[in-house]
Amino acid sequence: MVLLSFLLAFSGLAAAQTTPVIQSFSVPDTMVGSNGAISATLFNPGGAAQNYFLSVSDQIGDRTPYHSEQYSGNIGPNQSKTISFTPPWSPAVSGNHSITLTVFSQDKKQKIENSTITKTVPGNRSIELHASCGPTITQAGNNIDYNIIINNHGTYLERLGVDIGVEGVDGSILYRESQSVVIEPGQQHVIRQTLFIPESAVPGLHILEAAIPEFNQTTQCAFEVDQRKGYYAQALQELKKQWDSADQKVAEKKAEGFETASLETKLESIQLRIGIWSQRIDSGKTSGATETFGYLKDELNSIEQETRTLAQKTILPLFISTVNDALLIALAIITIIIAISLLWKGTFDKILGIEGKIKL
Repeated sequence: MVLLSFLLAFSGLAAAQTTPVIQSFSVPDTMVGSNGAISATLFNPGGAAQNYFLSVSDQIGDRTPYHSEQYSGNIGPNQSKTISFTPPWSPAVSGNHSITLTVFSQDKKQKIENSTITKTVPGNRSIELHASCGPTITQAGNNIDYNIIINNHGTYLERLGVDIGVEGVDGSILYRESQSVVIEPGQQHVIRQTLFIPESAVPGLHILEAAIPEFNQTTQCAFEVDQRKGYYAQALQELKKQWDSADQKVAEKKAEGFETASLETKLESIQLRIGIWSQRIDSGKTSGATETFGYLKDELNSIEQETRTLAQKTILPLFISTVNDALLIALAIITIIIAISLLWKGTFDKILGIEGKIKL
């Protein structure tokens, strides 16, 4: 009898564990901007009243735009109860929404059951694309700022790839990149960038183009690149001043008696090239000027360094020459002294000889 009672109790417990708590789960069909109540009917298969903790979440992509939590209230044994969740579900984004109901024990420690419904919220997709560049006229070697403006007029959350490129007047590509952006419905996204225009850019009209291939949308803005005649003319004047300084230092070393022929040859070559570039810049031809001016500046720095090295190399030979001259002078003086000594000795001997003869 006891065994029978145990088996009946065990079978009842097993039945209670396998009986679904969620009898029904309902999510209304709705549109963006509209709302509807999410509801669920729960059944208590246990032998005592239950107050379940309920959680409802709406998942679309990596976002959870809706979440509601509440208790079911007491549900008697083997009784059912329908619960409506607040606030109402009002999707703001079109697409596939996964709405999940999860039932927990009253203390929230035990997850009892869950159910998921997928709802497709219809809508429309509409993207507007604009671009602006500034300043409209700039010089090569300067920056321009540009804005790519994307408006999402649709009801879908958009993940878009944006291609951006800048093309020169000669067809050369100055800049190219791709960006990924995420835009909520009814929102705007602005890509703000600062672009450096290289000094090698050909003067003329340049076109910045932005495109969203998925929507087959393209927009453009234009800016004018002016030649850097004034900039290079100033750089050339600074180069001439540096040449004058190097030439003066070489001339000073030459006046001091140092060998400067190789340095003078280098200066003549640099002076010739400066003259050629002066004519090119006057005629508006600046291509390659930055690289050439940098090279000539380095050459002039090298010449000035060589003049300092030349001075260092000549200190020891000059010292040795001075010592040699002093030694030669000393030797000459000693020779003269010896000669005079010998001369006086000979004269003295002769005098002694004469005096001896007189005494005899």
